[in-house]
Amino acid sequence: MSRGRWAWVAAGYLGGTVPSAYVVARTLRARRVIDEAYGSASEGDAHILLAAHAGSGAAAAAILADLGKAALVALAADRAGLDPAWKAATGVAIVAGHTFPFYARPFAARGLTAASGVTLVFLPEPMVVAGSILLAGKALGHTGPASTLGFAAVPVVAALQGKPRALVAMGGAVFGLILARRLVGIRPVAAREGWPRALLRRLLFDADRDAARVEA
Repeated sequence: MSRGRWAWVAAGYLGGTVPSAYVVARTLRARRVIDEAYGSASEGDAHILLAAHAGSGAAAAAILADLGKAALVALAADRAGLDPAWKAATGVAIVAGHTFPFYARPFAARGLTAASGVTLVFLPEPMVVAGSILLAGKALGHTGPASTLGFAAVPVVAALQGKPRALVAMGGAVFGLILARRLVGIRPVAAREGWPRALLRRLLFDADRDAARVEA
């Protein structure tokens, strides 16, 4: 029985690692996207490269694929009748695979799409709150801080609703993964601007300057 539960966690991580941006780039033969992603080894998001070199439609397709893969694995885990603790572990694993894959690392995403898919399945009402904050931030041109506030609100709203503790903890862990992904590649920025400012901008704004960054 325990093996089956761990299999869901492993499947969640492996499902999260599927590099949707790479698949879309290959499908569209957008070689420049692939070359730039691997050439720069950037901590940035491949969805942005897709939008720049293959069009907004390509970026939207990759974002929807990332959202869909996370939601489908989470939904399958939910239908399998796992208890809240194992659902939570599977959800965290999906986002971990999305943000920190063991292959195709230049195509690792920043975690928002996978986090949205997982949270929509396991914590739908908190995700509605987070989504509303994200949409408001996008409308105001402040996507970075809106994503921070939105996903920080998920465990808070879940706790206020009396959701199982494991799922509340999942919301916090997913937010932690999003923040951890933002810290990738921060050393050169910190050397130039100082650690306090670099950390503040990355963790709050998801940017190296005060302008917000488009995320996925």
